[in-house]
Amino acid sequence: AVVSTQSTGDFFCWIPLCTVSFWHFFGIIDAAPWYPLFSILILPINSVINPLLYDSVLYKIFEKTLVHFVSKTLYWVARKIAFPDSEMGETNPSTRETPM
Repeated sequence: AVVSTQSTGDFFCWIPLCTVSFWHFFGIIDAAPWYPLFSILILPINSVINPLLYDSVLYKIFEKTLVHFVSKTLYWVARKIAFPDSEMGETNPSTRETPM
């Protein structure tokens, strides 16, 4: 799982650069403005992520945190869809409207 995650990260960081370079080589686009973006932003992100993915302890922490975040986010979205007019998390009964 760690190897596939690391490979996926490499793919998403390097394929855009390879694609833009390929298009530039064949004259499809002028990629000169894109190179600083890749060299300053995208490739260093890949360099930061790789050591975290290689370390299995940090990978497990990352995985648990990501799963927790995604599950909480999906729960919140589902509640918003199911109860669009209600105030989620409302626990104070004095703030509720009472019928007259």
